[in-house]
Amino acid sequence: MAVGVHDTVCSDDQVVEGLFGGESVVLASGDLIRRNDGLFGIDAGKSSGRQSRLSAVAIISMFRAWKPDETDVALLRNPYAARPWPGDGLPAT
Repeated sequence: MAVGVHDTVCSDDQVVEGLFGGESVVLASGDLIRRNDGLFGIDAGKSSGRQSRLSAVAIISMFRAWKPDETDVALLRNPYAARPWPGDGLPAT
């Protein structure tokens, strides 16, 4: 899946939270965890992970056809994918 982010006020953190869930702190230990409210996650109906057919999401931001070298692309992998994204699946620097 590819997502084009055109909103100038949408931050990378908001995209990560949408996929992996928001951050939360466990009061008893002070540990930082991810809430189970993102696209990827585990719930009672999907104990092996939600969206397991989706191996990764490519986030494309700052795309300008006249300046393709300035395009920012991030590949965010689903930790619960049935078939993980191949390491050389999107070769880029």
